[in-house]
Amino acid sequence: MTRTTFCLAERCGLNLVVNLLATLLLILVAFQLPAYSQTAPEVTVPPGYQATVISRAPDGLRYNDIAFTPWGDLIASAVSQTRNPCDSYIAQISASGEVTQFADICVDNPMPLAFNPATGDLLYFLEGSGFNDDIYTVPSFGSSGDVRFLAGGFVVGTDMVSGPDGNLYVADIYRGRISRVTPTGSVMPFAMGFSIDTSGYAPMRNMWLGLAFDAAGNLLVADSGAGAVFLVLPTGQKVVYSRVTPRPSAVAIAPNGDMYVADIASGNVHIVAPDGASSLFASGLSHPLEIEFARDGSLYILEWMNVDEVFPPTRVTRIHEAAIPSVDAVVDVKPETLNLASLGRFVTCYIELPDGLDVADIATDSVAVVAVNGVPAVAPVMAAGPAEVGDYDADGVADLMVKFDRRAVSALITIGEHELTVSGDMADGTKFRGSDSIRVLNSRRYK
Repeated sequence: MTRTTFCLAERCGLNLVVNLLATLLLILVAFQLPAYSQTAPEVTVPPGYQATVISRAPDGLRYNDIAFTPWGDLIASAVSQTRNPCDSYIAQISASGEVTQFADICVDNPMPLAFNPATGDLLYFLEGSGFNDDIYTVPSFGSSGDVRFLAGGFVVGTDMVSGPDGNLYVADIYRGRISRVTPTGSVMPFAMGFSIDTSGYAPMRNMWLGLAFDAAGNLLVADSGAGAVFLVLPTGQKVVYSRVTPRPSAVAIAPNGDMYVADIASGNVHIVAPDGASSLFASGLSHPLEIEFARDGSLYILEWMNVDEVFPPTRVTRIHEAAIPSVDAVVDVKPETLNLASLGRFVTCYIELPDGLDVADIATDSVAVVAVNGVPAVAPVMAAGPAEVGDYDADGVADLMVKFDRRAVSALITIGEHELTVSGDMADGTKFRGSDSIRVLNSRRYK
């Protein structure tokens, strides 16, 4: 991906020397920030998940919004504490936390981000400057083009999202309304009657409007002042969809259709299923202002660490499935020769684990033949017979005996030599895996 560098000349007002110094500073700092990644122990997540801080805004910068590009990269609007327009830019954050410059846009206060809903070839960003917010576009492919004005007339825009109809939708908390913006820049009210904050310091007052579309094309509005998530129909009519949390500030739809709602005051994230059932997913976050799902199903959260400050430190936290530990097991399959013509009922497997692990901790209902000759089985064969702990080979190492239905195993293999791979789970979630060879024949002589 080619980085894009543009400048709104009327905003920059920098002479040649200052421009060169600003460019040099960006090269030295913004382009070469080291990767950042650490666990977030203060964030509580369900078993099997992990919270990782992947990026803290570089010194002198504040993240105002996060979004994913159409090709899956994470970007953030980064505003400079100096409020020098050409010190602010759109940052790109790698999976390991490395921060590079995605677009040098030279505006005072870049805020919400969105992409062209039809083609993804334009990045939209809303620039907030003293109760006068405007939307600009930046080509997101190559280096041709320029930052271009699209629409204005907003006061305090808190979020912006691309709609399935090809339009942009902008939340303006100063007016308590959602506006629709066409690709040509026409602005019209879409839905009104949301919470209003005219202070200019909405996050400090736990006031925010967050947007997302569901799979049916309805707009979801997290309204922290109203303590509700509203569902707005394509006609603009709104209804209360959920009151799962008192101060909802951001909303996102998971790949499975569940709605995730962040609370700016409590720092919690709740899940709301399509049937309305809700549960707590994460707690201990600091003033989450935006949540976004990545392609792999990970949830990314933009946190403002201290909203009592005018320029607080900010960070991006990723909640993802934790890596599952795995160990190699010694597997012994009996019989060593399987005669397809025989009348036996089971294939027996003896499992030994490395030192320090107890085979009695294996969940026997999780043990299965999962692969043949390294190729995953379409339908793994689960353990079906009695299981017991013993030491069948008298080597002083305890083993677990499990049995598999002989016909089910026979359906996976043909005549010849094969390698069966057996896998299963320990009580603590650790997985084990091991393989053994088996010879297959079909002869009545060995019946």
